[in-house]
Amino acid sequence: MFVLSFILSALGAYVALEATSKIRNEDGGLRVGYVLVGALALGGVTIWGMQFLGMAAQRYPFAVGYEFGLTFLTFVISVVVAGVALWYVGKSAFSAKTCIVSGCATGAVMAGVNYLGMDAVHTQGVLSWSVLGVGASILIAAVAATVSLWLAFNVESEAQRRTASVVMALSVGGSHYIGVLACTFIYVPKPGDSGLILEGAYLPYVVFALCLAMLGVMKLQLARAARVYQKRLEVRMNELLESRDTTHPG
Repeated sequence: MFVLSFILSALGAYVALEATSKIRNEDGGLRVGYVLVGALALGGVTIWGMQFLGMAAQRYPFAVGYEFGLTFLTFVISVVVAGVALWYVGKSAFSAKTCIVSGCATGAVMAGVNYLGMDAVHTQGVLSWSVLGVGASILIAAVAATVSLWLAFNVESEAQRRTASVVMALSVGGSHYIGVLACTFIYVPKPGDSGLILEGAYLPYVVFALCLAMLGVMKLQLARAARVYQKRLEVRMNELLESRDTTHPG
C-alpha cells in the first residue's frame, strides 16, 4: 500500500501537469475546464488519494474504519484548495511571489487536511501529537505545495513532466509520512459509532481503482480536447491562407 500511494500520487501529478500546461488560452485567460481537471488530479488524487492510501498503509492491532463525513470533507477541501491555487497562480503572468504565497497557503491547508484525515480514522484509540513533528510536516507541506505549483507552470517537455510528477509525489508523500510520524496511537476502548463508517480490507484498493478510473477519464478528456483544438487551429490556418490568396491572387 505504501508503494501504491506513491504510484497514485505520481499518476495524479502527471495528469495535473498536463492539464496545467494548457490552462491559459491564446488571449491569456484561464480555461475553466482545465482548472477543474487540474484541481481534481492534483487535489483529489495526488494529495487526497495519496494521503488516504498512506493512512491505509499503517498497521494497527485493532479494527480500523474511516468516518465517511470527515473523509469526504477532506476530499472536497483538497480539490477546492488545489483549484484555487491553480487559479491564483495561473490568472496572470507567472511570478515567484504568487507561487510562494499560494504554495505556503496551500501547504498549510494540505497539512490541515492531512490531520483532519487522520482524525477521520475510526479506531479503538486516541492520537497524541508531537509538536516538533507537526511543525516539520507543515513546513514540508508548504515547500511541497510551492514546488508543485512551480513545476505545474514551468515544465514543458514530456520528459520534464514525467520527472516533475515523481518529484511532486515524493514531496506530497514526504509531508504526509512526516505527519504520520508526528502522531502516536494510544489504545483506549471506545463505544461503537452510530455514524457511517467505511471499513473493509479491500477499501484502499477500491479507492485506488476509483482514482485510477477518474484519472483515465480525465486523460481521455484532455486528449479529446487537444484533438479538437488542433482541428480548430488547422481550420483557422486554412482560412488565413485562403484569405491571403484572395487578397493577393497570383
